[in-house]
Amino acid sequence: MRTFIRICTIILLGCAIGQPLEAAAPKTANSFMVYTLPQTRLHVQVEVRHTVYRRGPYADYANRIMGIQNLPPADEDRWTILSVHAYTSSESDNSQIRRLN
Repeated sequence: MRTFIRICTIILLGCAIGQPLEAAAPKTANSFMVYTLPQTRLHVQVEVRHTVYRRGPYADYANRIMGIQNLPPADEDRWTILSVHAYTSSESDNSQIRRLN
């Protein structure tokens, strides 16, 4: 039974491959194909943390009275990069449209 199925499959594939492409899709005078060239878009996602420290009027007394240590000596803006992800995607470039007759 397996041999019969294999022979039928080979015969069907041989018939399908033997047909010319023009027979499958007849070409007329007004037929053409339009295609666009691909373009690659680069996506970059950056996650950051912005820490702002403003020295208040009682910052000098924080260590002496409340025991808070390691305070910055002046106002400070700090940016920290947490993660960076980059990936690409492919899409059609509408400025590169081609016509094939």
